[in-house]
Amino acid sequence: MANDYLKSKWRMWFNVYDEKHKNQLSKEDIKEKEEKFAILNHLDAERKKQIIETMNKLLSENVFYGKPGPISEDEFVDMQNVDFKTDKDNYIAKRRKYFTTAFNMIDLCGEGITEEEFVNAFRAMGHDNVSLDKKFFQNFKPVDGKIPLSVFVDAMVQFTTCEDSSKPDLVKQGLESGV
Repeated sequence: MANDYLKSKWRMWFNVYDEKHKNQLSKEDIKEKEEKFAILNHLDAERKKQIIETMNKLLSENVFYGKPGPISEDEFVDMQNVDFKTDKDNYIAKRRKYFTTAFNMIDLCGEGITEEEFVNAFRAMGHDNVSLDKKFFQNFKPVDGKIPLSVFVDAMVQFTTCEDSSKPDLVKQGLESGV
C-alpha cells in the first residue's frame, strides 16, 4: 500500500487532468484536451489521428484502468494504489512506459522537449498560465532550449512512484506553484 505522501501526489496528478476541479474525469474531457493539443501544435490529420489513438490507449490502461468513465479522484487514487501494492516494480515500469510514450508525442521534433512544446502540452490540459508553465519548464534546466526526454520521464516517474518525501521532486514543486 502506498503511503499518504505518494497518494497526495496521485491526487495532484489527477488534478492535472481535472483542471476544472469537477472531481471527475471523463473520456469526453480527454477528447477536448487531445483536440486542443492538435490545434496548438498544428498537427496534420494523420499525426493527430496517431496521437489520439495512442493517448486513448495509454489513458485507458493507466488512468481509467479499462473503466468507461467518468472516474472520480478517489477512484483514480484507489486504482493507482491497487496497481502499486500488487507489484511495485511493475507499477514503476508501467509509469516509465506511459510517460515515455506520452512525452514522445509531445516531443514533436524528436530532439527533446522545447519550451513551446512543453507550454502547449500544459495549455492543452487546460493549464493556461503560460508564465508559470515557462517557469516550470526552466526548473528542468533545459540544455540548448530543450529538456531531454529522459530527464522529464525520470521526473514524472519519481513524482508518480516515489514514497520518500525527503527527496526533491521537481514535478511536485511545479504543480504546487500553481501550474
